[in-house]
Amino acid sequence: MKTGKEDKEILVVSDVNADLDDRLPIWRKLCYAVGGAPYQMTNNVINFFINIYLLEVAQIRPSYVSAVVFGGKVWDAITDPLCGYLVSRTNTRFGKLRPW
Repeated sequence: MKTGKEDKEILVVSDVNADLDDRLPIWRKLCYAVGGAPYQMTNNVINFFINIYLLEVAQIRPSYVSAVVFGGKVWDAITDPLCGYLVSRTNTRFGKLRPW
């Protein structure tokens, strides 16, 4: 006679096997990762040259430049989780992400 404990163990094993079958192939993971590369390269170039531009061309004091760059990072630290929270809480007839 089987006990409830044995049934739970069988369910756990079957769940693990189901997860192995649903794994993404490596080529899909690579294609997903490569999709963000142009954005990251553009972001790196802009972040590299914004300091040079603000210091040399615009002649802004270094303390103000650091405040501008830090302010942008603080803004992102606040708005990114907030937007993630709003998107995860959105449920419309069009879906989660369509309204955004």
